[in-house]
Amino acid sequence: MAIIGTLPNTISNGQTVDATPVMADFNFIVNQVNANAAPLGTFTAPTGTRMCFNQAAVPVGWTQDVSANDYSMRIVSGPGGGSGGSIAWSSWNNGGTFNLNAFTISQAQLPAHSHIVNISDPGHSHGSSSGTNYITAGGVNVINFGGASLAIQQAAATSTVTTGITATANSTGSGASITPNFTTPSVHFTDWIIGVKA
Repeated sequence: MAIIGTLPNTISNGQTVDATPVMADFNFIVNQVNANAAPLGTFTAPTGTRMCFNQAAVPVGWTQDVSANDYSMRIVSGPGGGSGGSIAWSSWNNGGTFNLNAFTISQAQLPAHSHIVNISDPGHSHGSSSGTNYITAGGVNVINFGGASLAIQQAAATSTVTTGITATANSTGSGASITPNFTTPSVHFTDWIIGVKA
């Protein structure tokens, strides 16, 4: 820092003077230096200056600001000094687990897959209650073609029946929404403190 003011005595080359003006100039310089110099071990800055320090405590003449704890640093192009957020930095950085927004998978998002189809046929039989007539050996209304063993008849009609075959496809699922989560890694860090010049 520059010395303020002018020397009390101006001494020119070749001028013969005693110690009085010389000591007056010397004492003036000493007083100006002492008035403007900072004590050993202190860091000079205008009052209210805020700085970060990567050490255990702020320098002499500074006060630590403890209002912001467990924050990260953000560089902005506008005015500084702001803060925000709702999650502590160590919770986010050091293996914290967080939920994402819930969502429901649509049919179009499912991967290609197949279903097991179970088919069973318990069998069936024909009755004679109604239906189309059919021909059988023996019985009534016989037309004889040369012997009883060669006789044919018009028997009663067959029943209308189904095959009895059934098919079912296995399916499962509830359509419930999914809320996935993720865990952040533990990244190296170093702690800083904020000091305010008194």
